[in-house]
Amino acid sequence: MIVLKFGGSSLGTPERVLAALDIVAKARTKENARAVVCSAFGGATDQLLETAALAATGNPAYRDGLQAFIVRHREAVTALFPENRRSEHDQTITTITADLINVLSGVALIRELSPRTQDFIVSFGERLSCYLVAAGLRERGIPADFCDARRLVRTDDGFGSAKVDFDITNQQIRAHFASHEALQIVTGFVGSTENEETTTLGRGGSDYTVSIFGAALGASEIQIWTDVDGVLTADPRKVPRAFTVDQLTYEEAMELAHFGAKVIYPPTMAPAMREQIPLRIKNTFRPEVDGTLVGRNREAHTYYASGISSIDEVTLLQLSGAGMIAAAGIAGRLFAALAAAKINVILISQGSSEHSICVAVAPKDAVLAERTVNEAFTLEINRKQVEPVQVEARKSVIALVGEQMRLVPGIAARIFQTLANAKVNVVAIAQGSSERNVSFVVDAGVLPRALRALHDGFFFPQERHVHLFLLGHGLVGRALADQLQARARKNGSNTFIKVTGMANSRVMTFDEQGFDLAALDEALASAETRSDLEAFLQAAIAMPVPHKILVDNTAGEAATELYHRALDAGISVVTPNKKANTRDLAFYDTLHEKARRNHTGFFYETNVGAGLPVIAPLQDLLQAGDQVNRIVGMMSGTLSYLFHTFDGATPFSQLVSDAKEAGYTEPDPREDLNGMDVARKLVILAREAGYRLELDDVDVENLIPAELGPIQDVGDFMTALPDFDKRWRQRLDDARVEGKVLRYIASYSDGKARVALEAVGPDHPFYATSGSDNMFCFYTDFYPNTPLTIRGPGAGATVTAAGVLGDILKAARGN
Repeated sequence: MIVLKFGGSSLGTPERVLAALDIVAKARTKENARAVVCSAFGGATDQLLETAALAATGNPAYRDGLQAFIVRHREAVTALFPENRRSEHDQTITTITADLINVLSGVALIRELSPRTQDFIVSFGERLSCYLVAAGLRERGIPADFCDARRLVRTDDGFGSAKVDFDITNQQIRAHFASHEALQIVTGFVGSTENEETTTLGRGGSDYTVSIFGAALGASEIQIWTDVDGVLTADPRKVPRAFTVDQLTYEEAMELAHFGAKVIYPPTMAPAMREQIPLRIKNTFRPEVDGTLVGRNREAHTYYASGISSIDEVTLLQLSGAGMIAAAGIAGRLFAALAAAKINVILISQGSSEHSICVAVAPKDAVLAERTVNEAFTLEINRKQVEPVQVEARKSVIALVGEQMRLVPGIAARIFQTLANAKVNVVAIAQGSSERNVSFVVDAGVLPRALRALHDGFFFPQERHVHLFLLGHGLVGRALADQLQARARKNGSNTFIKVTGMANSRVMTFDEQGFDLAALDEALASAETRSDLEAFLQAAIAMPVPHKILVDNTAGEAATELYHRALDAGISVVTPNKKANTRDLAFYDTLHEKARRNHTGFFYETNVGAGLPVIAPLQDLLQAGDQVNRIVGMMSGTLSYLFHTFDGATPFSQLVSDAKEAGYTEPDPREDLNGMDVARKLVILAREAGYRLELDDVDVENLIPAELGPIQDVGDFMTALPDFDKRWRQRLDDARVEGKVLRYIASYSDGKARVALEAVGPDHPFYATSGSDNMFCFYTDFYPNTPLTIRGPGAGATVTAAGVLGDILKAARGN
């Protein structure tokens, strides 16, 4: 035999009522349902409370609320019953609501609303919904009686949250059901005193009612029908990947409910727990789903935790002082004072030093709690033994709950490491001796991020969902988008990459769920928000997703201003942009220090050599204890291509033009020809090797003819460049006379840095290079004579994007 309960969300519209009737009819036939507890129609209780509040002020608008309440139930009659049966139900509604009309009129007249009167007023929601459900079942041929719980549930006179007298209540319930064979449709939420005064059972009252009836009747199962598939691992509004838990123990369910899980209210379970009756949470709109079974025991599952719950906002109060150490009774006095003021304590945290006690209370109780505690310790405060209570508002409580957590060493370390990786600071900690609950306090602003990080860490530990914020969508940006799409199609990794923010020089756009990787161009094309670097960073910081990476595919210096704050916010930075690593040493030092201190990654392998692995091998050498003494290299794929191709058959200016059209140069080729790109790479490598080199310290040969320096427009520059082809041809001929070739070479040794066009002979390692090859030679203590040499293509959007993607994956592993 089972008993069922339908909440307001399951009875919000006539269509939902009809769905509930289908479920009840099936349960009556197949599971011997004996009682169905119903809440008021969705929103009806709030409607009655608002109407009563208006009446208490004498505002005649209360009549509008009253009329809307009555009309809503008459409309339900129209939808639920055939025309020839409606009049009798309309008449019953008139009869029932006559008392409601009279009471509200009295409240408006005397302008007073007592808790007793308010309980009587709100009872009409359940009384009308249960009457209509019972009548609807009879219309289907199922014997069903309207059962007013006020005749059976005996309570004290604690109006608004009355306490149940279980001895009398159980006797009355059993006697009633012994004499009534029909299915009983029971009003939830309400009871009555011995003087037959209407009371309500407080928050979760209808769930409490079904638990009371199920326990009294010895039901085999109590079913609570709501609008979700059961108890979820987290609040799906904050954690989109939350999923339904198949089973929970009573203790797990109570812990989750205490810290904010809305499906079950803790007192609801008490009667069922006493009688060891399982509760099943089911979805009215998806009755085929098994839901969540809450019972004494559960089967072991693969997750350490069963769920994560939270309270959105609390206020912390901290009582501290040297006079508290080893002083007996301090905690007792604190909690006695709060209890006397009827203040509920949500969480308690006390250090073993006994120097302080921290409690969390609801924000509405904060002012009273502060005053109460200060008054309770007035003497100690005046004697400077205790400090006045410190108040911290805008905090949130998170609870990680699970029976299996008791069996796992280091579970707390895992929790707090996960939070640290997400850049979430923990303000206070509390852990029960049962170890099934670890609770802690964080700033309210980081709650969504903390919940998602914990949920991924404990329920999807083998997966990593990385969220990219892409700056720049030029050649490298588009190539990266193609590679991300190709990687997603292979789907062979537990690292899932989403693009959640994009910006080019004109517009920016964001999508917390991630853009379609095949339609990034379209997403940017349809964006309407004007691009703003500061706003872009703030949006990235604010988005409550874990494992965030800022990918800067721009070439300018402006975006580098974001790096410090991104790292401080726990966002890793990946970039092929060389500007940050070649700014002044103070900026450089701060940047790398922040990456180390914040345990976030700064990845820039593509700063040098595009997709070639150059920086990582150099870092590995240094970590092994090697010392770099000299660096020599061809560090520009563009200039390598130009001087490998320049054989005199085609004018130099034409080669530059062709390379520009093929995308081998920057949009403005002068950025390659001026040598500064190579100089920056040399500075980066020298700094990696530990040398304190500034960009201004590099002696740079600028390949742009001095006569063209004043030209501003790139088109004008390209038009004038052929005028100097003879000069380039002469330089080529001079090298050939000596049996040499032209190479643009960067070098660093003995504190001197130089980049210049040099003529090299067959004995030089750069003589036989070809194409757009880069070549890097490191002379070190380990490699003093024959250098460690790295060679390969060093230009092109595709190889650069591949290097960026590699850095993204490194950041994903370490972020």
